[in-house]
Amino acid sequence: GVVFGRRDREAEIERRAERDATVARVLDDQIGEITQQLEAAAEDGPAALDAAEVAARERLADVLEEHYLAVAEDADAARLVEAQNQLGTPVTGPGVNLADEDAERPSGFGLARIRQAAEAAARKIVADIRGRLERFVATTGAAGGFVVSPQAKRGRDYSIDVAPAANAIEAQGGELKTPEPGLVLVAAVRTSAKDRKVCNACKAEDGRVFLFPEELDQFESYRQLPDPLCSSTSKTGGRSLCRCKWIYTWGRD
Repeated sequence: GVVFGRRDREAEIERRAERDATVARVLDDQIGEITQQLEAAAEDGPAALDAAEVAARERLADVLEEHYLAVAEDADAARLVEAQNQLGTPVTGPGVNLADEDAERPSGFGLARIRQAAEAAARKIVADIRGRLERFVATTGAAGGFVVSPQAKRGRDYSIDVAPAANAIEAQGGELKTPEPGLVLVAAVRTSAKDRKVCNACKAEDGRVFLFPEELDQFESYRQLPDPLCSSTSKTGGRSLCRCKWIYTWGRD
């Protein structure tokens, strides 16, 4: 099996902290500008506001996609290290031979899903900004002043809307690649962060194993990570804060 040791956990914590700081900076830059643009458009009427919202969604989706792609690159690099650490494994197959293009395999979090996730997060964030703006206008009678009002959220306040997809990318990984010819993918092991912040739902599933290829269908139908049942906090639930992930085990064909 694969041991997720203290050094691995520390690296995981450091990587997530760096990721969270990066997205906070990105959102601070983007949300302020989008808020200003929507405020200006609202003063020109509903049609202008509609057009500004569409443009803001597209622009923010592009920025978030770039962020998610960076998360995927880091996650894939970490998975490659995990796989390379198993090159001397005594484990044997059957397993899934990823060198076979026709072989069924874990779906992972591919490029198409990354774009969809970016668009969904952007749509939710921009809709929230517009909703807050429209309530401000209904209360004050004008759009001017919204951007500096308490009703307008700051950029990093939207980090929690960006986190679920980033967590999913880290937990599920992108496209799995064989670290060395002759190795096959034999199992996926669910692991949670080994600290006191792990909720009971995640603790109960820690160590769950799916063997490949015989349990591939069960793995695909299993509630994927981040866990929707996670209760890391009573306020937000798990997809924004769940730190569980899959560790893939390799073996000899």
